[in-house]
Amino acid sequence: MLAALLARPEMGLAAVAALALERRSVRRLVVPAVLPLAAAAAIYAVLSAGTPVATLRREGWLAFLGPPRTFRNIYAAYSGLDRPALRLAELALAAVVLLLVAAVLAGAASLASRVRRGGSAIEGAAVVLLLVAALVRFRPPAGLAEALGLFPPLVRVVPPLVLAGGAWRLLVRLLARRAPPAESAIPDAALYTAALFAARLLLAAGYTGPYSAFLLPLPLVLALAGLDRLARRGAPALGARLPRLAAAALALFGFYRVAELARVFRHEGWARVATPAGSVWLTEPVASATRSALQDLLARLSPGALLTGFPEAGFYNYVLRLKNPLPQDQFFPGHLDERAEADVIARLSRRPPDAILYANVLAVGHRSVRFGIDYLPDLDRFVRSRFESAAAYGPGAGPAPRIGDSQFFVEILVPRNAAPGSR
Repeated sequence: MLAALLARPEMGLAAVAALALERRSVRRLVVPAVLPLAAAAAIYAVLSAGTPVATLRREGWLAFLGPPRTFRNIYAAYSGLDRPALRLAELALAAVVLLLVAAVLAGAASLASRVRRGGSAIEGAAVVLLLVAALVRFRPPAGLAEALGLFPPLVRVVPPLVLAGGAWRLLVRLLARRAPPAESAIPDAALYTAALFAARLLLAAGYTGPYSAFLLPLPLVLALAGLDRLARRGAPALGARLPRLAAAALALFGFYRVAELARVFRHEGWARVATPAGSVWLTEPVASATRSALQDLLARLSPGALLTGFPEAGFYNYVLRLKNPLPQDQFFPGHLDERAEADVIARLSRRPPDAILYANVLAVGHRSVRFGIDYLPDLDRFVRSRFESAAAYGPGAGPAPRIGDSQFFVEILVPRNAAPGSR
């Protein structure tokens, strides 16, 4: 619980609230909830000392209490609510596919239980059929590639089901006004927490983004437990082989997802980039531009030099062991209001860095793409008035690259009248 509270406070608080709904006793909440809350409060107080509450609300750990509009745009995209019609259609398609799989499994289990011999062959044929379908989806023929590419991840159905299950369980408990039975397959607190997590991924689970990594594992585990229980309950009517067939199908889905992720993150477009802190794999053209920018900064800046960048360049500070004169690491839309933007400008005036890095990272989910035009215009004008371009790398490195251009680039700016670098 302490780890959850310190990782993302809203996740930890959701779990505390779920435990409170389940246990309804302060005495039973002391160890799992009250003590972690007290420890987390002390840690947050120490780390937040000296930081204005407005800053903590705007871009610190208190931002979840009232996130800016640009943050809400991100949350809507992660939950699929930015395009609900499309996401609902994808959800329906995934549900149809899963119903077909369930029909195959139920039919095979029922048929295998009715024959005297050959039950194992029927069971094996059903598994082979699902395996062939997965292989065709993974390596589709040329004529089917476009159509099969429309199919969303089947895990898309998990968040709505878990959210509905949590809402139903809560309604039953509130109406019954009694403690949950000890034999519940899934504890109330786990189900309520998973339901809250699922709400953040409601129509868009399965993409390779951070919110799936944070919030999908718990709903997925509970969904697997529910499927196992459902298969066991259906075994008397449909055949004793049903739980084993369901487990085999889930194993195939799991192997398929691992293979798909391996293909996404290790296809031929990825390249290895060596840094003083170790190697990292990046896609092209980001890899080649990053490699060139690192070599330039290593030759241009001495140890202990100051480096900052927009909209974020903390990767370069980390791998090159260079200090950032600013307390912020990210400058995406919504992170700074006018007052905070003026404070950043004042800090750069008092302590100018030895170099500033512009990376063409697009804030697409924020719906504000162009740095200096759509957001933080005063900061961009100040930088360009005090610094000049020394080098630019990548396919977008033209005579005047701008964040928001279609091609990726990394641009290095140095104080005006400094020694010129090679382009």
